Amino acid sequence: MYGEMEAIDSEAPKLNILSLGYNRQLLDGDSSAGDVYERLTTYASLLNRYYILVHARKKHRIDDFRQVKPNMLVYATQGFNLFHSMYRMYRMGGDIIRRESIDVIATQDPFVTGFVGGLLAWRHGLPFSVCVYGSNPYDRYFIRERLLYRLLRFVAIRILHAATGVQVDGNQVRKSLTANGIAVEKIHYKPMIPQNIEAFFNVSPVDRGQIEKDGNQSWNFVFVGRLTYQKNLVMLLRIFRRLKLDGRHFCAYLIGDGPDRSALEQKVREWGLDSFVRLVGKVSHARVCSYLAEADCFVLPSNYEGFPRVLMEAGAVGIPIVATEVSGAEDVILADLTGYVVPIGDEDAFHEALVKTMNGKLGDPLALQSLAKKHILAIVKKYRDLSLQITIWQTIKKQYASTRF
Repeated sequence: MYGEMEAIDSEAPKLNILSLGYNRQLLDGDSSAGDVYERLTTYASLLNRYYILVHARKKHRIDDFRQVKPNMLVYATQGFNLFHSMYRMYRMGGDIIRRESIDVIATQDPFVTGFVGGLLAWRHGLPFSVCVYGSNPYDRYFIRERLLYRLLRFVAIRILHAATGVQVDGNQVRKSLTANGIAVEKIHYKPMIPQNIEAFFNVSPVDRGQIEKDGNQSWNFVFVGRLTYQKNLVMLLRIFRRLKLDGRHFCAYLIGDGPDRSALEQKVREWGLDSFVRLVGKVSHARVCSYLAEADCFVLPSNYEGFPRVLMEAGAVGIPIVATEVSGAEDVILADLTGYVVPIGDEDAFHEALVKTMNGKLGDPLALQSLAKKHILAIVKKYRDLSLQITIWQTIKKQYASTRF
């Protein structure tokens, strides 16, 4: 094991974990594809029993149950609505706890699954952990997005304080939690490493060709993500309008789809950015790699994030990154060396960072590429081992036991 994390205790009995989450793809026909399946089945191989309760509503039309591995059982709550699903998750979890000797209850957020997990932990005298991978009740931008988050904010805060362990994926979230009174010793840091990160490390000139340059588009920006309020893309378009008025030659490629696409297309037309901004739509992961290979700069103007995998992928390619100070940004970007991290929602600071990048203030591109790749490789080596998750659960179990005596 690497860094501050202790190695998994091979002498300790294998754990029984009850996990409460949202991974409905485990009950879909195509569940064997992707990062989630590989990650969770690897956890199962290191556990004694792994029970997963998935928040699902009947309208999702997924199976009730699937035995993914001999020791990995996945159940859907099949609720009529959110609160019925939470009730069923509580009842189903209680049934499993009464049948099995559960060591840790692991929950995927502090709002819904964390609330249910907290009740189960209190009722049955068990340790429980809460993940804060984007769902931070102290983040005003995250809370603003949905009424449910605003209604449950104070409950979520109570859950975080009551939890035996809190798992985060970025230093920004860790600092936010400690600043609000969450004990440092119960925060566990583990970023998610993209499954196919090697494809981005191995980008070479022969992979290029997605972006067609011409003499009037000498600088290429790339954004990858869903086109939603969370990503603050209207601010990004305003910045591109300013660059256009500055007389800059560039083309920006917004890769992804989402509910804000029509509104963004309208802004592009309204602000005369048709020749400067292209909404590409959703593309394959292989093509994302090719777009990043052609990019001169990756941009992420989001209001909030759980450590975005595309930040690490852009870093692995070795291109400059300009991002707001969301979770993962300061982990991936070496400030003023491989990119810039600016305050969330600060249009002037973001514009200034893009101008500095275009003016070559980050120095030699080849030196930047080498430094960025080395930095991301160090993160991958330190946190890719999936047994780190088992170590975290073992630690949470020990921490809970130490408070009982």
